[in-house]
Amino acid sequence: MIFLVVANLSTRAGSIPEPGFIMYGAVLNLGTSSFTSDTVVWNVSSPSSAIAVSSTTLNVNGQFFYIATVPFETRALAGANIGSATPNTLPLNSTATTYTRLASVNGTNATIVYASSGTTNAFTFGPADRGRIERVDLSVTLPLTFA
Repeated sequence: MIFLVVANLSTRAGSIPEPGFIMYGAVLNLGTSSFTSDTVVWNVSSPSSAIAVSSTTLNVNGQFFYIATVPFETRALAGANIGSATPNTLPLNSTATTYTRLASVNGTNATIVYASSGTTNAFTFGPADRGRIERVDLSVTLPLTFA
């Protein structure tokens, strides 16, 4: 019975979207230029896949914050592929996978100064982590720009 369901899904549906990994945090600019409408880009990669996730900074009483969702999807059930990869989405593997993460703000590399998980430049994500939320604070030195 399971085989019939999986076989049927593979001909009708694509991959299954999963609750992703949510990162949020403060962005501290150590440079002389001021924030305007800045974009935080996260480059997330494993040995077999990589994506870029963008988010816009929010100004709350002069402090800047971002929220980014790293999208995951199930691409196989019971060992059978159920759909092709959705662009800019990571596979939710059956076992936890370690991903590296690097952030930039307006194209300038940022430094992770705090991660609530205790691990700054990497995270592990698997089926038990669906919908996980982590605070990750950044600092960046944005160059002075002239209008």
